[in-house]
Amino acid sequence: MANPVEICNLALSHLGSSATVSAITPPDGSVEAGYCARFYGMARQLSLTAFTWQFALKRVALAEVTNTSTVWLYAYQKPSDCLKPFQIFKSGAIDESYGADYEMEGQVIMTNEPEAVLKYAYDVTDTTQYTPEFVSVLSFMLASYLVGPIVKGVDGANAGAKFRERAMGEAALAGASDANRSHSSHGGQTPSAIAARA
Repeated sequence: MANPVEICNLALSHLGSSATVSAITPPDGSVEAGYCARFYGMARQLSLTAFTWQFALKRVALAEVTNTSTVWLYAYQKPSDCLKPFQIFKSGAIDESYGADYEMEGQVIMTNEPEAVLKYAYDVTDTTQYTPEFVSVLSFMLASYLVGPIVKGVDGANAGAKFRERAMGEAALAGASDANRSHSSHGGQTPSAIAARA
């Protein structure tokens, strides 16, 4: 699997740059390494939230906090490593395809679900966990940030938008491939709440 330096060099290659970096933590002293060090973390986090990557998902039982809402029945603390919440369901749920409604206010998640479990994206820094599809998305996302300082003016801004669009397009294409890596063993059971409506 690619390491951060290889991902940075891949991003630079998207720009048509012949420059390469040898280190970004700390930067090797080159201008390109300085830019890579500045933007790599931001590009990584944005790429991790662009799609529900299986390797970047966590499920945790939420800790209840004081509920000041007049709309929601329960309030929970958002996990400190949560980049993006995807779904709330009840602890022990067999079918996770039916999530509960929720709303976020700051670091508090409000819902009507008791004993709530949150499925969310977290910041995976270990590149050995990255799929090839994710590496490609991250490289284009990083290129979208690198191009601005390297290609000045309107041309740089336009190129940045195109690289970001390419990254998001690749994330969408990765959906089918990444989804095939997971398997549901509940056999298509109908949730009791749905079955009761039949």
